[in-house]
Amino acid sequence: MDALGHNSLVDEGLESVRLVDHHCHSVFTHALDRQAFELVLTESRSVVPGSTNFDTQLGYALLRWCSPMLGLDAHVTAEAYLDRRGSLGVERLNQLFLGSSGVGSYLLDTGFPSGQVLGLGAIASASNASCHEIARLEVVAEEVVATGTGPDKFVEVFRTALAERLAAPPRAAALLDLLADRAPAADGELPDTGVGLPEERRLSPAFILGTEYGTRSTTALVLGTDGHGAVIERSYAADGSPSGTRRFRLSRRAPPDAG
Repeated sequence: MDALGHNSLVDEGLESVRLVDHHCHSVFTHALDRQAFELVLTESRSVVPGSTNFDTQLGYALLRWCSPMLGLDAHVTAEAYLDRRGSLGVERLNQLFLGSSGVGSYLLDTGFPSGQVLGLGAIASASNASCHEIARLEVVAEEVVATGTGPDKFVEVFRTALAERLAAPPRAAALLDLLADRAPAADGELPDTGVGLPEERRLSPAFILGTEYGTRSTTALVLGTDGHGAVIERSYAADGSPSGTRRFRLSRRAPPDAG
């Protein structure tokens, strides 16, 4: 132990511990302008006129600890910090911050609208950590309502949907999140099919947005080594918002007796 009370063995042990974030939200799939960025620094829906959320304790901590990770001095101006974020791009930022967090397992609250934030699979890939869903009751209820279920059947259908949600293999949800990726390919990776560059970009993501032509459903099939599994299908409206989820459990049956 040194003069400051540090124990090297203890320090080394703590640095090797992978943390568990027991309740967190995801990260955005797109760049935020300054106004949108400041709003995620607070639980409020607005910034007080004449002020900035960078002048809060969270704002000070952000510029102190995150700026050096982007190659900047601690406590740079908000403008310099946001400019540097913009130059790196969202994908690189997510990998940098998530990968440096020391978290080995995320329990992810998926209540935020899908398509705007990374899903379970994408978070796991960006952070190199395991990721598990926190099932929000209101989200399950919204999915039930979106299927057209009336008040007389709501409680029954909701109970069934919640039970299926909790029983569904987490890998299936992660696969569906990967299929909901709306990030376009780099221009250098796009083909030339004759439809023009803007349309090539629109058609390049795994999830295609479009009122006339676009993704309307995605399906994941997961099978376990025991022969049991599940099929999960997620439906989307023309604007890309989720409109319902259906789940089917698969069970292995013994082959008929040949004798």
